[in-house]
Amino acid sequence: MPENTKLNSSNIFEFDKLWDYDNPAETEKKFKELLPAVKGFGQ
Repeated sequence: MPENTKLNSSNIFEFDKLWDYDNPAETEKKFKELLPAVKGFGQ
């Protein structure tokens, strides 16, 4: 995920914009770290 990307309710599901295709392993790690924080979004 690009360092300057802030996660919020308007972009949480914009996966393609949040994913860093040049560094997929690091992005996957960051996504996994965010899972607990986003489980309640949209409920």
